[in-house]
Amino acid sequence: MPETNDHHRERFASLPLPLRSIGAECSQRPNALMGEGKVFGAGSCSSEFRSLEPRVDFSLIELGGMTILAGKTTPLACREEGRGISSVIVCYQGSPTYKEGSSSLRLQKGGILMNPRQGAEIRTGFLSSFNFPIEHQRMQRTLRVMQGEDSKIDLDQAILLDPGESEPREKPPSPLSSFFAYLDALLQENRYMSMGLGLDEQIYRLLAFSLLQLNGSFASSQQRWMTATARWSAGLDTLVDYIHTHAHLNLTLTDLEEQSHYSGRRLQQLFRQRFDCTPMQYVRRQRLGNALQKLQSALPGDTVTRIARDCGYRHISNFTTDFRKQYGRHPSSLLRTSRSQQQQKAQAA
Repeated sequence: MPETNDHHRERFASLPLPLRSIGAECSQRPNALMGEGKVFGAGSCSSEFRSLEPRVDFSLIELGGMTILAGKTTPLACREEGRGISSVIVCYQGSPTYKEGSSSLRLQKGGILMNPRQGAEIRTGFLSSFNFPIEHQRMQRTLRVMQGEDSKIDLDQAILLDPGESEPREKPPSPLSSFFAYLDALLQENRYMSMGLGLDEQIYRLLAFSLLQLNGSFASSQQRWMTATARWSAGLDTLVDYIHTHAHLNLTLTDLEEQSHYSGRRLQQLFRQRFDCTPMQYVRRQRLGNALQKLQSALPGDTVTRIARDCGYRHISNFTTDFRKQYGRHPSSLLRTSRSQQQQKAQAA
């Protein structure tokens, strides 16, 4: 006998949101979450059951330069598209399947999948999970810094970081799963605390840690970290957090010296060792990342000039040059695309 809609909804309701500290703030059709600048990227979704209207209950968590969707969904067939970006699924309940051509990957509870947005199909089933995007360029940079050389890891293919287990796990949770447990406790204290702590950088490094393990490069990288430990300190981590929350200000190298109590020359050495760039280049990266988010979700009346100034640029020509170099696109073009998409959505609604 076919299952009824009510029975489907009961199964759906039985899946808890991954974070105990936040409830489902929104309930929408999944297609409303897809598009440029959205968590799921461009693409399409459809229900696996004709008798059940597709739905996603979710909360969005801001971690500085990254947006994480924590939620639960009815069974969906989903296709994502977006060049240079992968979607990460951290499965808490359910068993989604990723399929591309003749190959397929299946997750169980606790599983973690990094899949490029290249139009492959994902069937979710009843799923409770975290979902967030990873930029390939930033991930390769993180891998290069941690490994000490260019990575040979191909991010244009799906990577199963942890298949998970259908039965209770005897082994300890993965570092990334442990991170979300920490995030849960953090958000119980203050819902907005996560925005200024630079936790997006921690996620990239935890993913790089798992990728290096899969690639067999962990041992050599570990030796490099041990050697570098003496050259790094908590004071530099504090400085990085300071940059994340103050990148919109007119920061100078002198400001960073005063904040960290390190000389400019020492800062140059330490930032190249950890981030493969100078301190001021790192500041510029943060500004550009913030500007990218603002352009993709521009409000009525926003202009490229206003966004550039809000993100710390004093000269629009410098902003335009830096933005095109970083993202290969003119900021005014991205702003027009964002407004057009918002108008289309408003008309569709």
